Amino acid sequence: MLCHIQLYGMGIDASISAPENIVKLMTSIGHVYHFNPLLLLPPVIVLYGSLSKKPPIPMLFLSTSVSMILALVFQEFSASSVGESVVSGFKLSMIEEGNVSALSSDVSRLLERGGAISMFSSFVTVFSAFSFAGAMSATGSLHTVIHALTKGVKSTFRLVLTTIATTFIICACTANGTLPLLLCGDAFKDEYRKRGLAAKNLSRTTEDAGTVVEPIIPWSASGVYCATMLGRFNA
Repeated sequence: MLCHIQLYGMGIDASISAPENIVKLMTSIGHVYHFNPLLLLPPVIVLYGSLSKKPPIPMLFLSTSVSMILALVFQEFSASSVGESVVSGFKLSMIEEGNVSALSSDVSRLLERGGAISMFSSFVTVFSAFSFAGAMSATGSLHTVIHALTKGVKSTFRLVLTTIATTFIICACTANGTLPLLLCGDAFKDEYRKRGLAAKNLSRTTEDAGTVVEPIIPWSASGVYCATMLGRFNA
């Protein structure tokens, strides 16, 4: 994969990442925000929660709450602007001081994003996947499908191979890398448990066949993004 990216990246115009452009971008960001070492606290909280295996939702909620407080204290944003950024994402118009109009379009594209609304599509995908898997499980359809897929599976190698093939096919058909992870994870968990395999084996297999492979599927979101970033498009 790294070789593939290296070879395809040779034809990209390097001027977009020239040092002077990076310095200009960093200077513009410096005009937008007031930097302080305490601003590193939110990512430190997330990192601590990850390393200590704390429940993710409380840690993310804590990190978000601390970020909102820091925005009020150090960035001098109004409470309404902070609340709006949580819902619909940050906008440069929220900055009350400084010449925002003088900032480059690169700064705007970099900073004006985020918010709960931007995650709505991911929420719908996860909700739909679990609803579909739950309906199939309740009706017995999921058991029938998995039984048909694993009927001729006599070894762990074939089970892993079947998982990879199923994950890849769903990923290619739906052009979505999240859906096959959720469906295959729920579908194959009992088979892996019967063979004495850990849940991390199933997780690693679906990740290798879904997340890693998705960028090379031209019609997937990751495929389009990578092609755009690398300046290479499929005919």
